[in-house]
This record gives sequence, C-alpha cells and structure tokens, in this order.
Amino acid sequence: MKKKLFLVAGSFLFLFGLSAQEEAENKEQGVDLLKAPSSPASQLLNIAPNAIERPTDLSSFWLSVNSNTNNLTKLPTNYAFDISPAALFGKPVSLKDLSAVSIKEVMRQSFVISAGIRTDDDTVNNIPFYKTAIGFKLSFVRPEWTTQTIRNYKALRGIQEKITDAVEEISISIEDQEPMRSKLRARDSIRRVSGMESEAFKIADTELNELRKDVLLVALANDPVLNALKENVRLKAREFKIERSGWFADLAGGLSFQFPTNELGYSLVDRSGAWLTGGYEGGNKKLSFLAIARYLYQPEKIFADPSATIPSKNISTFDAGTRILYATGNDQFNFSFESVYRSVLTNSIIDPSWRLVFSAEYDIGFNQKLSFNFGRDFDGTTQKGGTLIGAINFISGFGNKRVIK
Repeated sequence: MKKKLFLVAGSFLFLFGLSAQEEAENKEQGVDLLKAPSSPASQLLNIAPNAIERPTDLSSFWLSVNSNTNNLTKLPTNYAFDISPAALFGKPVSLKDLSAVSIKEVMRQSFVISAGIRTDDDTVNNIPFYKTAIGFKLSFVRPEWTTQTIRNYKALRGIQEKITDAVEEISISIEDQEPMRSKLRARDSIRRVSGMESEAFKIADTELNELRKDVLLVALANDPVLNALKENVRLKAREFKIERSGWFADLAGGLSFQFPTNELGYSLVDRSGAWLTGGYEGGNKKLSFLAIARYLYQPEKIFADPSATIPSKNISTFDAGTRILYATGNDQFNFSFESVYRSVLTNSIIDPSWRLVFSAEYDIGFNQKLSFNFGRDFDGTTQKGGTLIGAINFISGFGNKRVIK
C-alpha cells in the first residue's frame, strides 16, 4: 500500500516544481486568483472533476492533472491547460479591473482558450491511444465582489498609496544631499557658458541623472519605513483572495478528437458540444447553487454495450443538472454534491441516465488546489449501477501578478 501511495504522490511532484519559479516571483508581488477548476477541454475529455463548474478569476495560465485512482497504481495520464488571452496578450488586468461587472469587460477578461490530452484503451486491440480537445469559455454575468473582498482591496490600495508617498518624499530628500547639489551646480555652470544644446551640457545632464538614479536606489533600499510598507503589501497581497456573491452565467463549448493509430495525420472527431452554466454564488461560509444545460453530439460514454447491439453513431444528448457547494472561510476547503440527468435525443432505445458525484477540494498552497471526486457516472441499458468515479485532480495557476489599481 505504501508503494502505491508513493507512486501517485510522486506523480504530482513535478507539478510543484513547475510552480517553483512562479512561487519565487510571487514573493515580491502577486495574488491568489485560482478559485476552482474551469476547463472546457477537460469536460470534453471526460476528465473534469465536476460537470458543473464555479465561476472563477483566471490566472494567465493554469495546468490541471487528473488521475483515476485505479487502486492507486497508475501515474496520471490526463492533462489540460487553459490560458487567458486578456491576461497574456491584452492590456494589463489590474485587481480593480477584476471587480468590473459590465458585460463587455467581463467577456473580455473571462474568455479562455482550453486544450487537453488523455490516453484511452482500445477494448478490441488492448492498445492505448490518445484523445485531444480544444475549447473555449466566457462569462456573460459575473458575481460582484463581497463586502469583505472590497474591504481587503481598499486596505491593499491604502498601503500602496503610502508607498507612493514615501517614494516621493525620499526622491525629494536626495536632492538636498551634497553629491547631488555639487553635480547640479556643475551642470548649471556648463549650461550658462555653453547652452543647453552643447555636448558638454548633455554629458553633464546624463551624469546628473545617473547619479540621481543610483542615489535614489540606495535610499529606497535602505529606508526602514519603506521596507516595512513593502513587506506589508506583499503579505497582504498573498493573503488576498477574490470572493464573489451573486448571479452568474457562463458559456462554454468545443471539439474533441481521437487518434486511433496514434498518428497526427489520422484523427476522428470524437465529440462536440456547447453548454450554459449558471446559478448563484453564495461566497465563503455560504451555500452556492449551480446548474447546467448541455448539448453533446456523439458523447464519449453514453452507455456500456459489450454486445454492440445498440447503434452508437450520430447520437445527441441533452444534460441538465444541479450542484450544491459549501465553501469554508477564505475558500480553504469546499465540498459539493452534483446530480446531472442525461437524455438521449436521437435514439429511443437508450434510456436516460444519471451522474451523481461528491467532491472535496482543498487549497494546498499559493494558486494550487487538490480535489477528490467519488461517485457514479452515467450508466445505460446494459450496465446497471453506472461507472464508478474515483479521481484525484491537481491544478496550479501561473502569471498572477496584478497591479492593484
């Protein structure tokens, strides 16, 4: 048993290494923006922790890894990553921007491009093959910041304003230091004799600016008040988390492909779909209610049919479900229960089915979360009881530096 546990635990170590550089950079500045897994590609590949996802403030880039427990004997083989074009390529997104609720700004900030890969087994030839997916997600309605989040943001901004004032005072004070005054007198003397367009004046002015920069850097680095303020804002920023409360509505969709021969030149469209997720985000220490309406064309697993007597091509399904979630203080730990009903639109032979999942998620560090899911997947007419779900999911966010205002 110890060997099995070590095998699974070791599979996550490289992911912690991936975030080491980001962690080091965030010692200077950065905030924890990772709220919850939210990956359309994971949904299409059927590796997402939950079918119904919470609204979230995205990092510039985040990575998720999924491992079916399988008695804790397998290393993870399923991966997905999501990027935020607004955070990576657009104008900088400040913390203040993340409080916006206008449709245009919310759509710009929340637009996500998603991709993923998983391995699956060919049940006939017993040969593993790959599946990939691409998808998108964006929000139309986003919950507002809670009163506590606004209060925490104002505290951050207040410290930042004190830092700005302290820098201005230090900048003014260095002008009275003798080295600066001597350089200034020498430059002004050259100006009176040769004029501002002369080469001698330009050289003297450049030397004065270089000295001013060097003296200012030393003064800023050694000022005890400024250093205390910088440390304070760094600690406050790392403790800052965005908590939202209110109604939300997200749209997502995409395509997945399978590569039966594991060759890039040969692929088949595996499934496609679009879904709308909405509900009410209650915030921390309160219940959140989420719901989904989803259309899928040729979903990967509708039912189990060992005898291959039921046609499975050109099948469309419609899913509808709800999820109830409770988050503890500061979203350190949350747990939820979701139920999704699936009806088959294009085949009357296949009965409707259910997916029932219990989930628990724990914040294990700065922009890192670990979740565990256990439950029952959709079943069909030839397999009662459904497929057992038992999975561990790890996500880590990168690129979380934000200007405060």
